[in-house]
Amino acid sequence: MNQDELLARLQGFEWNDFECKKAQQGVPEDAYKTGSAFANIAGGWIVFGISDHNGQLEVSGVAEPDKVQNDFLAVLRGSQKLNRVIRVDAKHFTADGKHVFAFHIPECSTNEKPIYLKGDPRQTFIRRGAGDEQCTPSELERFLCAAALDRYDGMALSNLTVATLIEQVTPQVVGLGKLIEGEMSRQSMMNTIGIKDRKHFDDAYLQPALDAGLLTMTLPDKPNSSKQRYRLTPLGAAIKAEHNNKEPQA
Repeated sequence: MNQDELLARLQGFEWNDFECKKAQQGVPEDAYKTGSAFANIAGGWIVFGISDHNGQLEVSGVAEPDKVQNDFLAVLRGSQKLNRVIRVDAKHFTADGKHVFAFHIPECSTNEKPIYLKGDPRQTFIRRGAGDEQCTPSELERFLCAAALDRYDGMALSNLTVATLIEQVTPQVVGLGKLIEGEMSRQSMMNTIGIKDRKHFDDAYLQPALDAGLLTMTLPDKPNSSKQRYRLTPLGAAIKAEHNNKEPQA
């Protein structure tokens, strides 16, 4: 998108691939919901420095351009509020002496979805028209099952649910997933489960969980790093929630 294209879009209205935010002093919290929605559906542009005045989109400008741009990009590229790093194309324009930023959020690949907020898969958003809507449980399950298809060849998507995915992994892997909180080292997971034999833990717990897509490494390019940590994937988080829901309440 160039400046002329942006100004032309401002003559219309917000829609499924175009969202404007005032963002004068800081990044509005709902910008991250829009980022989730765009990444989960078909991508789109988030534009800062635009106000809606009686139904007309107008350039109002970002008062603190460096702060707003840096804060937003730091979150998208650092997976602080979102569960994955988001690739973003950022553009800066000046219109009538006012700063405007346009950020293109691309759609993520199927095996990267869903993109959600605050470490909670239930905070997954999709785009409908000009709005960001929180996924229903069935919509979230479709995202998770689609991401898992490659790992479970021959299983029809119509028959694939989080419950059936639980059946595809061993009780050890499900048990490990239940105990994961945030990011954990191999040793902390072994201590939590009560296992001292590293080879047994790797063979029976850790590697099957990684192969099944329930866990991911924080440093995938450095698998043997002393700083390596592991966290639940969206699928792992969903299986943990599903399993916990089935446990009898005390």
